[in-house]
Amino acid sequence: MYWPKISIDIKIYELKEKDVVISMDGSLVGKSFAQIKKSDLPALLVQRVARLRSYNIDINYLKKWICSNYFTSYCNSTRTVTAIPHISPDDIKKFNFLLPPTKTEQTAIAKVLTEIDDEIEALEQRRNKLTNLKQGMMQQLLTGKIRLIKPKQHKE
Repeated sequence: MYWPKISIDIKIYELKEKDVVISMDGSLVGKSFAQIKKSDLPALLVQRVARLRSYNIDINYLKKWICSNYFTSYCNSTRTVTAIPHISPDDIKKFNFLLPPTKTEQTAIAKVLTEIDDEIEALEQRRNKLTNLKQGMMQQLLTGKIRLIKPKQHKE
């Protein structure tokens, strides 16, 4: 979507790179979030989506909290129990989390957690690859396409 001019009224809804957006309605409340990338832009904030933007807190640190089970549990305890679960902007503002005193420390913590997440993802991909390999080998063995024959023992 492209718009040649953004009016002053619409400009307040313009998303920026690194903004974190959170769904406030539906079955994925507390589990549906994203961080805006440069390739996502231009984009506008829409109704029932919260935007988190901070100049005082490292946004990647804040994102780690939003992506955590703590936030999901908080949303589960706070959301409305209607046909369409819902949390409000005030509910999001009331979410308490631990905040190191300096932005440098927040950045360092976020970096370590991101590296751990990346390693976990790599291990999960390797596990999935090996699981698929095992299933393929089992299929080959069980259908007889590959036969395992015990080597003959030599008498001595």
